[in-house]
Amino acid sequence: MSIASTVRTAGPFTSGSSFAFAFKVFATSDVTVYRTVTASGVVTTLSLTTDYTVSLNPDQDTNPGGTVTLVAGALPSGIEILIVS
Repeated sequence: MSIASTVRTAGPFTSGSSFAFAFKVFATSDVTVYRTVTASGVVTTLSLTTDYTVSLNPDQDTNPGGTVTLVAGALPSGIEILIVS
């Protein structure tokens, strides 16, 4: 089965520590998380396992997506994240 070639995103999220996404992925490494400092617009790519973890829903065909959880806890004020595959 193939996945559409369009970029799939969730967010931006501005608060919390766990963030749900609803697009199909086959592995946790298919998920990329970007952090943006809203005041300056500086974007940083976060690192899987160092900055965040990903839990995938067991059946990606009937219930695509999963949850990204930040290792450091809740987002500080002035920071937003975007989840992309």
